[in-house]
Amino acid sequence: MEFTNMNTIQMINKINKHEDDIVNTNMQLADITTNVKTYGAKGNAYYYNSPNGKYYEDAGLTIQSSNDTIAIQNAIDYVASLGGGAVLIPRGTYLVDTIKLKSNVKLYGVGKASVLQQSWSATDHFITLSDYNQIHCKIEGLRVIGCRSRIIAYDLIHIDNNDVFLSGEVDHYHIIRDCTIESTDGNGIRMTRSRGLTVDNCWVRKCNKDGISINSSDNIIINCNVSLCANGYSTTDGASALRISNCKAFFNNIGFYFATPITPNYTQNVTLTGCETQSNALHGYYLENCLNCSFLGLIADADSRTNTTGIGFYIKNCEHIKLTGVFREKDSLYGVAPDNGRLAGAIKFEGTNKCVNVDITYDSQRASSKATKFISTDLYSDTTSYVKVNGEE
Repeated sequence: MEFTNMNTIQMINKINKHEDDIVNTNMQLADITTNVKTYGAKGNAYYYNSPNGKYYEDAGLTIQSSNDTIAIQNAIDYVASLGGGAVLIPRGTYLVDTIKLKSNVKLYGVGKASVLQQSWSATDHFITLSDYNQIHCKIEGLRVIGCRSRIIAYDLIHIDNNDVFLSGEVDHYHIIRDCTIESTDGNGIRMTRSRGLTVDNCWVRKCNKDGISINSSDNIIINCNVSLCANGYSTTDGASALRISNCKAFFNNIGFYFATPITPNYTQNVTLTGCETQSNALHGYYLENCLNCSFLGLIADADSRTNTTGIGFYIKNCEHIKLTGVFREKDSLYGVAPDNGRLAGAIKFEGTNKCVNVDITYDSQRASSKATKFISTDLYSDTTSYVKVNGEE
């Protein structure tokens, strides 16, 4: 059976256009550069004193740090007023409430030494991109730290360009690259109602919600790691034409959670290639209401870490999907043997699945006797589907 996700020529044209826009963005943002310290930013928030809720500059907790929100925002507003440019966050730890990025502005640092620390007095998401016509923003080379355990679910990077889902009226083409994003009660990166975003070489961790949450169209996520979050990568509100490659999810609840409640917000026309899950608490890949998707070259390694019902590849109510991958269960994990009730199944189907093409393999010699395939009867009655596990249908 032949499975197609999108017209190949259309896909190539979209990728080429995306790359051209990235080049144009980089050229435009290179014209003007300013330093936030020119606008009074101190970058001296090195220590946080929990008893009094204040940040201090030195280990003796004698000098209270400065709040650099106004200085950084003034620098962004200045280059935006000139049509765009780059704002440098030099080495230091900058205490900030909320940053509102603007069109054609690049906010960048020198790596993990350039730290943006959200203040506990913040009343909004940390870095926001929220205008409908906002285009060509870039966040690069920064460590972004939120305020976990506040019981307030602020996202660290929140992108909502208010585009009607799948309307295709505006291509926003924002870029997040070479960043460490961590510690929040919300999502690490939340992309909703936006088109043409790229997230590249980022590490997202310690988020009480999802690491990277996508409810958008025509976005690219590559070379990223997500750990210690509710779900690593998620499309809980629907996504389309999403391309994820060479990414890993480990020590989350679920690695890749592609699940939408009902139509019309399917997770559709998605390509997931060369990705790995490892040691997630429950499932490696949970795919529900996915339509016209390609999941190729995936690895589910030692998931079901703390749950007895975890599955490597869990497929529910999907249509026209192709999946190839490898499942592996370790003989033991942190002293817990497989035969104590941990149930790590290679693959499970539930609900009504149509035109499903699955070909996976698992190491039956190393895996426990409980590591097996679970296939619901509805799949057997669907003559449009076939499932092959270790070469056997």
